[in-house]
Amino acid sequence: MRTKVLDKLLQLVNSIDVLISRLCGIFMYRNVGLFVLAAIYFKGMLAITPFPRILHEDAYVYVVKALEILNGDFTPPETHHIGWSLILAPVYALTQINDLFTAMVAARWLSFACVFGIFIMIYAICRRLIEGRNKYQIAAIVALCAFMSSVHCDGIVQQAMTEPPFILFTLISIYFIVDVRTSIKNVILATIFASLSYYVRPNGLFSIGAIVLFLVTRSEFDKTIRVKLILGAVLAFFVVSAPHMISRHQAYG
Repeated sequence: MRTKVLDKLLQLVNSIDVLISRLCGIFMYRNVGLFVLAAIYFKGMLAITPFPRILHEDAYVYVVKALEILNGDFTPPETHHIGWSLILAPVYALTQINDLFTAMVAARWLSFACVFGIFIMIYAICRRLIEGRNKYQIAAIVALCAFMSSVHCDGIVQQAMTEPPFILFTLISIYFIVDVRTSIKNVILATIFASLSYYVRPNGLFSIGAIVLFLVTRSEFDKTIRVKLILGAVLAFFVVSAPHMISRHQAYG
């Protein structure tokens, strides 16, 4: 009697396993699962985002600064970094936006575009780090679900805060960092995007530390080349960041 029950339980478990495998296969086919997640997320966000509502606090400062940049005023805000405004300004110029309300709506849309880029980079990083098609796709879905379920995620996107572009630049930098073993090009690209993340938020300064750490622990260059790359990465980071640092010093000391 017990043997029959155990056999039935095993059959049930095997049936469930086969069903889950088939569902996963369907879900992963041509990255359908990722598209479904992205569609659900963006559809939901578009439904709940209050586009007509006025932006407040930090987001308001960034939008106003972007409009000032269109008029030739590149002085950075005293309490904020200028990176997000520098991203918004060309968009406003190309779309001929010059009124505050339309600029706020456009900032929200650009924030959505950054989140779309974040989705792509999470997938790309999982693909680069994890071997096996099904494994990296499952890892990407888990990472995306964790990102979408973040307590602050919805708010920062809806309010056009600096987090979306900062996270995007940081993830692009990470994408190149994780493959710096023998590629000088990846070191350069990782450093450039790390510098851009610093333009957006001050904690982007820690990105150069991550690049140095990866060069020390994961690169396969000989010691002399490794030291040159580390010094070059640090120098390049501060060269790219120099205009922002100099303008802040000139404006506020």
